[in-house]
Amino acid sequence: MPDVTLAGDGPIFARLDSRCVVVMHLNEYRELLTAASSRVREAANAGRVKRRADQRGHSTIDRDPEVAAFLRERFPRRETISVLYAACVERFGPERAPSAGRIQTLRGRWRR
Repeated sequence: MPDVTLAGDGPIFARLDSRCVVVMHLNEYRELLTAASSRVREAANAGRVKRRADQRGHSTIDRDPEVAAFLRERFPRRETISVLYAACVERFGPERAPSAGRIQTLRGRWRR
């Protein structure tokens, strides 16, 4: 690695083998890396926090009171999960119908 002496405070911009390069003090480079990684970490955490805040303990069924009421009304009949799922698809369409796993989770909580 060639020795370079920096005369000023700022970085040096140059070309090396037709590529643009920057020469700066090692401490400045470390600060730059730390700041960049902090921004990436904050952005990633913000996405996770937003998703968790949106979910906040409510299942997709709980967010649709009409579907939840429909299912709770049918739980005492002891219908299978596949029958409940088919009934939801028929009544609410595939977009609003919860998955069979979600129905099973809700029924498990309902029994408690």
